[in-house]
Amino acid sequence: MLQAFPTLEAEKMNRNITSWFQIPAASFSLFMFLSITIWIPFYDRVLVPFLAKFTHEPRGFNPKIQMGAGMILSIIAMVVSAIMETIRRDLANTNTPVDMSAMWLVPQFVLLGLT
Repeated sequence: MLQAFPTLEAEKMNRNITSWFQIPAASFSLFMFLSITIWIPFYDRVLVPFLAKFTHEPRGFNPKIQMGAGMILSIIAMVVSAIMETIRRDLANTNTPVDMSAMWLVPQFVLLGLT
């Protein structure tokens, strides 16, 4: 589901970055992988040592708080996704591209990468 639907969604949107470059629709899930790549070292090297000083837990937060934060971020990502899809569908006709930048899909991918 994560691979197919965003591709179909981005395919109908304006993916032009410049007049000569257009991001391929299947490349939008890379934003999620980029956010994972940035988040994991930041969390491990910066956030955990900082939180360990205050919580006296060796991994920053205990596992229940970590799971709860992941669930909240997942909920926020799905809400953002639902809002963007509602706006996109309101603007869309059946076969014509939507005059909406596909970059509006990036926040939901970044939030999914943080979960």
